[in-house]
Amino acid sequence: MRPTLCEDASASAACLAELTPTEPEVHGLVALMEIQASRTRARITSTGELVLLFDQNRTNGINS
Repeated sequence: MRPTLCEDASASAACLAELTPTEPEVHGLVALMEIQASRTRARITSTGELVLLFDQNRTNGINS
């Protein structure tokens, strides 16, 4: 997982949404990317290793 790349993709999608405000698919893409980004801290350890879904703390977004 590359958080910086994810942030860049989210920013690009937000720009696209501004350019095409009447396209619901674009806004759906932005929403989906924001939902995925909200779980980033739970998906990687402090050393950058991937945490499997089963091992993630899904209560507050921070690994236990």
